[in-house]
Order: sequence, then C-alpha cells, then structure tokens
Amino acid sequence: MKKVLIVARTSPYGTVLPGEAFLAGIALRSMDIDTKLVLTDDGIFAAVKGQKAEAIGHKSVEDAIGSAPDFGLPVYLHREAIQERGIDPSQLLPLEMIDANTLKDMVKEADAIMTF
Repeated sequence: MKKVLIVARTSPYGTVLPGEAFLAGIALRSMDIDTKLVLTDDGIFAAVKGQKAEAIGHKSVEDAIGSAPDFGLPVYLHREAIQERGIDPSQLLPLEMIDANTLKDMVKEADAIMTF
C-alpha cells in the first residue's frame, strides 16, 4: 500500500492551505491510502484549543483537525515546532506528539509527500 505524508506548515487562517491539507488527507483516506498528517512550523497553530474563527468570518480549523482521527486520518504534532513557538502543550488538542527524528522517519517511509 502506498504511504502519503501530508505536512501542514502554514498558519490556520489567512490562507486555505491548512483546510486543504485536512481535506486532502480525508480524501486520500477515503480511497484507503495510508495517509498521515503532521502539523509543524506555523501549522501547529491549527491544533490550538478554543479558536474563535467566527470572529474573523471563518470556520474553525480546530474542529476539522480535531475530527480527523474520526475519519481514520492520524494527526501528529511536531514537538520542536511547539517549543519554538512557546506554546504550552496543554493548549493543544490531545494529539500524538512526535520529535524531529520521528518526522524524518515518516518522510523516509512515505511514497509521496504533500506540503501545505
């Protein structure tokens, strides 16, 4: 089975990219393609709890990311990105954290990588 790694690197608002990363992941999973989603760099902000996206006229990316595992799409948080941004892990959705070495392994194992 082919393996796809989706890497969401952009902030959750101001661009469609984080939402598209989620949708691509769900679409690939619906085709039984082994797909994983990693939030890194500013993409980590998509996992912050309590977003008030409606205040800026958007739907919450938090809701989409939080529901991804319900669709069979595992989502991972890049620990170093969290630390670099000074985010307290308790402020994030309860998703699995990975370190840089694990992310490198995921990249090596993937047949395709999609970056958003």
